Amino acid sequence: MASSKVTTVIVNRSGQALILRVGNQNCFAKLATIAAGGEHKVEIDVNWTYQEFSLEPVKAGLLKKIVVNSDDCCDFKRLTVTESEGKLQVDKVPRGQFSTHAPPLFHTWRTFFTLPKWIKWRFWL
Repeated sequence: MASSKVTTVIVNRSGQALILRVGNQNCFAKLATIAAGGEHKVEIDVNWTYQEFSLEPVKAGLLKKIVVNSDDCCDFKRLTVTESEGKLQVDKVPRGQFSTHAPPLFHTWRTFFTLPKWIKWRFWL
């Protein structure tokens, strides 16, 4: 049976340490502290209930916290937190789970309806 857990890497490129909290609707528990330039791997199950991940600076200042949710963790393999114009922002890298190449339909049907090479058609009169 295939595992339904996915791992998302949260990378801190903001220049200061961030506190990663997990929770729901303003009730958050501290999960980790991500140092400046560091990263943290978050493993979630796609069948779990909705969760939010709060990222806020260790030193309270002008930067406000940002919130990413468990849907983002399912859809993206890497979340990079950067600082732009005094605000935190998240750059997301998709997982790419689906193949962009599919076999031609003609060859698929042809192999399905073709007899194996070891069978010979012979017509007797």
